[in-house]
Amino acid sequence: MHAFDASSGKTLWVEQFGNPGYPSLGPAVGEKHVALVNGSTLYVVNRKNGRAEFQKELEGGAGGGPALTD
Repeated sequence: MHAFDASSGKTLWVEQFGNPGYPSLGPAVGEKHVALVNGSTLYVVNRKNGRAEFQKELEGGAGGGPALTD
């Protein structure tokens, strides 16, 4: 995942989540977090620094991308 400042084009952070050989779904973007699914793992990432704050193995394959709420 590559996060950048839309005004300046400056890279904020770049991180790899999961296995690059697995399909990825998302991202869903909220005020503080970004969520994505890679294979059957859900990652919730800090939007400012790109660090994973939550990770969970899903039961079965994902049927769609993640969603975030307050």
